[in-house]
Amino acid sequence: MRERTADLGYKRFQDGGAAKDDLIPTHSYVFGSWVEAGIVGAIFWMFFLIYTAYTLFSASGDEPLLPFFAFVALMLMWDILFSPLGTPTRFIAPFFMVTIILFRRFQIGLPEPGWQTE
Repeated sequence: MRERTADLGYKRFQDGGAAKDDLIPTHSYVFGSWVEAGIVGAIFWMFFLIYTAYTLFSASGDEPLLPFFAFVALMLMWDILFSPLGTPTRFIAPFFMVTIILFRRFQIGLPEPGWQTE
């Protein structure tokens, strides 16, 4: 049975039963996106890494919820560089990215969309 499944191309039974696959193991958003989307994907995550670091380090301390924003920024930077293999962080990353953009809006004093009064 093992020989027959190996002949059919099942990778599980090739090379003495060791599991094999053709995927490149990448453990960061930067390199994972480089493999899956090309150089533009890597450039996007490098840009957002630099944007997040700049936003975090240019905080004045007057922003509302600064500890929350700092936590989100550090978690996002960690995930961009050393993303864990679990899928929950893939769903949380867009929330973190929107949070960092909101934090930057607090820093530069832009009015919130839809809150303008005339």
